[in-house]
Order: sequence, then structure tokens, then C-alpha cells
Amino acid sequence: MLNKKNKKDFVKKPEFIVINNIYDELYRLTDKYGFEQVIMHLGEVARKQVSRDLASRIWGALKLENRIKNLDN
Repeated sequence: MLNKKNKKDFVKKPEFIVINNIYDELYRLTDKYGFEQVIMHLGEVARKQVSRDLASRIWGALKLENRIKNLDN
């Protein structure tokens, strides 16, 4: 189906299934190991496989989470 406003195809159903599976797995891992450990691991994988810049951006999520917690207290 074509989105006439943006003139791009919508995401097909199988892609939603893949996204849902990734979300479910991340949720399970976060529940088991904690958000911080999952983010640290993802950053380490990014550093080894992609780039230090991407790892820094991923690890930056931890700093953001800490800032939000500090604002709540």
C-alpha cells in the first residue's frame, strides 16, 4: 500500500513481526539482566562490530537515564 502523503511504501507485515520479536527479546533480557547491563553489552558489541561513535551514542542512553532519575529525586 502506498502512503500518498509521503509517497513511500508502508512497512510490510513480516517486518513488523521481526521488530516485535526484537522488542520481546530486549524486554526479556532487560527483565533478566537489567537495563544498564543490556545497554552496556549493546554498546560493547557496537564498539567491536561497527564503530566507537555508535557505541558512545548507545552508552549515552545510560547517562540520559541517570539524569532523568536525578531529576525525579
